Amino acid sequence: MSDAEEIAKAIHEGSKLGAKSLGTAEKVGGFFAKVCKVPAYEVVRRVGFAHHLLELGNAWRKSQPTNSKARS
Repeated sequence: MSDAEEIAKAIHEGSKLGAKSLGTAEKVGGFFAKVCKVPAYEVVRRVGFAHHLLELGNAWRKSQPTNSKARS
């Protein structure tokens, strides 16, 4: 198999994976809509906001000085 054929095959497989991922995301969104009684976009918004808060907390912790006892 030539390099071009292998690349084409890899692209094709990637597109199939993308299509399956979208189908799964639709099913998960439908599940949350039924169970939580909120639209899927609201669940995604809330998860995104929580992730943003975690990133802010991590950045703050990294900015704090450490108590290093390695001083001579």
